[in-house]
Amino acid sequence: VIELSGRGTVVALSPNPLDFGSQKVGMGSSPRQLSITNDGSTPLIISTIAVGGADPSDFTLSGTTRCTSQELASGATCSVAITFTPKKKGTRSGTVFVYDDAEGSAQTSALGGTGTGSAVVSPPKFYREAR
Repeated sequence: VIELSGRGTVVALSPNPLDFGSQKVGMGSSPRQLSITNDGSTPLIISTIAVGGADPSDFTLSGTTRCTSQELASGATCSVAITFTPKKKGTRSGTVFVYDDAEGSAQTSALGGTGTGSAVVSPPKFYREAR
């Protein structure tokens, strides 16, 4: 009998959930950071980071190559930026999926926000025809 012990790769996403609060429909929020930490004892390789869930088009990821283009050492952290731009009024939600080589992949973080009012729209410009 061979006994094995150890932690292996353990991934933590923070904050989880990531709440954007209220945002006007059609207006983008300031980017918020989602930290991905390798709490395990072995290196982590992240293959893909994506948004899914109920309203995925309301959430935009940027900076994913900071996490997917490298090996994340034990104890190391990388982060991605997420922007919330609600398409409709009301509660909006999504999920960040982090696909990696850790057990239990994909790790997830809930995203949420509320679309309020409507975006400020400039009145149409009227042009006079040239004679």
